[in-house]
Amino acid sequence: MEFRRTQTLALSATVFTISCPTFALEPLADDDLRRVYGQEGISIDQDYRTTIETIEYIDGDGDGSGQSGSIIIRNLSFGNDTGTDFGDNTATTEGRIQINNARIDALDTGVQITAGDTGLVGDVLINDSAQNTDAPITDASGFFTDPVSGQAIELRYLGDATETHIAAIEVGKSDGSGTGALGGLHIINQGNYFSSYAAHIANNRFGMDLDMTDTNRYLNGKTIVSATDNGTGVSLVTEAAAFTQALYYEDTDSPSGNQLGLLEMSSFRLVENDDVNDVNAGGTGTHIRGARTALDLNVIDGKIVLSNMTTDSSTIINKIYIGDAQAAYENNQGVIGGIAIINNHWQGTMRIYAHD
Repeated sequence: MEFRRTQTLALSATVFTISCPTFALEPLADDDLRRVYGQEGISIDQDYRTTIETIEYIDGDGDGSGQSGSIIIRNLSFGNDTGTDFGDNTATTEGRIQINNARIDALDTGVQITAGDTGLVGDVLINDSAQNTDAPITDASGFFTDPVSGQAIELRYLGDATETHIAAIEVGKSDGSGTGALGGLHIINQGNYFSSYAAHIANNRFGMDLDMTDTNRYLNGKTIVSATDNGTGVSLVTEAAAFTQALYYEDTDSPSGNQLGLLEMSSFRLVENDDVNDVNAGGTGTHIRGARTALDLNVIDGKIVLSNMTTDSSTIINKIYIGDAQAAYENNQGVIGGIAIINNHWQGTMRIYAHD
């Protein structure tokens, strides 16, 4: 690749220069040059916490009455401040989310970004006395026998990962009058760790056939950015898996326990082959990767045109509840059911432009 050849020549020249303190210049032999390589990508590890006091959107012309409308989001935060037991975990995490092993690589046709490992691996669940009615029975060490492969599988729960908190959403007029509070929104432990517990829910409750031996690992989705075939636009393929312990709306004007939420959600896609472009066309996939979106981006006649758009995904929500997230998690209090949407395929075109 030209990029590698250029780096090799540059590095060779540097080696040539600094290896000659007595000015006795000697060229490197071909065999030595063959051992010098440039690197084509980078790896990224990071940890962070983000807090935002206020975000306010003000409409340009409101409803035409002369008074603009306003939407305010208060006390927005991203990080890791809640464990999978719904307790405060900041003593160990300092409220920061860890993301490791993210990668950016140069391809012949563009750039590939690989998502990192978000958060911590799931805890081992001991379910030797059916303490958790949603999980398989394990031995005293947390292992159960997979009925398909016959292998011993370690039972692990969802990972301790990212929290997103919006303390309050307010809607009213831009002068502050007529403002009403809509409540708060919270996402608890959202990451890309694919646990055997999540696979068991998919198989045992919703009749899927996920490969249990392919669990207890991070699903590192890829984003590939390249030029379109005609060279006038950008082609984008992206995949992302999300396993979320809880997502709920909370009415902040009422006493505690006034939530409407979802528990133990999984978003992914089935594949027959472990490939970013596999969309389970044959319908026999038992392995999973992140939900996939593909599109071409162009600007045509003053419009942003998203063409050849496709999405492929499956979504499982183990519990829908009314009440309190922790009570629903621990003893199914307020749980009204669950839902699965399998092999959801969408395709279309979108045009975005300003209106008068």
